[in-house]
Amino acid sequence: MPPSRSNGAFVVLIAAAIAVGQLGVSLYLPAIPGIGADLRISSSWMSLTLTVYFAGFAFFNLFSGPFSDALGRRFMILRGLEVYAVGTLLCAMATDITMLLAGRALQALGAGVAPVVGKAMIQDTSSEDRTVMLMGWLGAAISITPAVAPFLGGIITEHLRWQWTFWSLLIFNAVVWILNFSLLKETLPSPSSRRIAVISVLKTYRNFLGNRIYMGYVLLLGACFGGLGAYYTASPFIFISGFRMSPSSYGLITLIAATGFIMGNIGAGYIVRNRPSGRIFSAGEVILLIGALGMFCMPREMVTVTTILGMTFLFTVGFGIIFPIATKEALGCYVAQTGAAAALIGFFQLGGSALSSLAVGFLQARGVSSYSAMASVMFLFVALALANIHRIQRGR
Repeated sequence: MPPSRSNGAFVVLIAAAIAVGQLGVSLYLPAIPGIGADLRISSSWMSLTLTVYFAGFAFFNLFSGPFSDALGRRFMILRGLEVYAVGTLLCAMATDITMLLAGRALQALGAGVAPVVGKAMIQDTSSEDRTVMLMGWLGAAISITPAVAPFLGGIITEHLRWQWTFWSLLIFNAVVWILNFSLLKETLPSPSSRRIAVISVLKTYRNFLGNRIYMGYVLLLGACFGGLGAYYTASPFIFISGFRMSPSSYGLITLIAATGFIMGNIGAGYIVRNRPSGRIFSAGEVILLIGALGMFCMPREMVTVTTILGMTFLFTVGFGIIFPIATKEALGCYVAQTGAAAALIGFFQLGGSALSSLAVGFLQARGVSSYSAMASVMFLFVALALANIHRIQRGR
């Protein structure tokens, strides 16, 4: 059933629902040190609020697709926004770490719906060529949020109390819910006639896990997202608490990571037209490793805002080059099951971020500085992933 609105409006509705979940990470980052100080929560426990979010997001990312097959796409989008609203309200009213973690968990479950279900709605309503175009529009739309939101979050945190980070999310979520309730049409015919095939989905994922080539690229992507997760977990403490930057200034410098990733993406897409993708992939690996290794081996006296941002930029450029090629290679292993293969990739990407943020928090709890924790986790994740992918490629 095609949507009654224009394709542009349809994509905007989906992109807005996805952006709600993205804001749960990016808008929140500048407020983390302030929340910890106000509620007397240690940096390691505050890091856990990101771990819970990444983990819950990853988990429900796997199952929101099958649930939408059975219950309907529109139904799942609206219920996801509602669960997210409850979690956001808990966070805004939090007085201790228990309330904050419970709210973050509910936020994550709600956020895990729109990325999968929204893409399924596009596939429901479009031809193959049209789907590629609309997915491109969607990708462009949702790439804006992680780049801009930390700056907005920094301004909110700097001029208002940290609770307004969540009140702002709640207001935006309410607007998106109203728009989707009013304008979004169901795209799946007779959803109630379908069963929730969770067991079947789990069997499919188990088969994927046995494919060494597919899992090599998936683990590499997960490790790269893990490196970013370590950066986003530790960087508020490094820059705001350590270097005494204002929340808005911190939000502004996060644009450097987003810029590096975008440049890597664009560069890979342009160069691969004229050169073998394998060479471009190898170049991305080298740049990625230089960024992670430079962070890990940097002498203490050289650790400054400029050097940290320089290494972060190299890391994200390398990741930006690797990301489209690794994704293409992984999905190419399962052309007939692209949706499920993409969902498992998403799970490992978010799972990598969850594990890295947990590792950073673990090291912080044992007295390791936020910078050393970040640098160690980033390098460990990248080194293991690159060693694994090279072992697999040699065995092909």
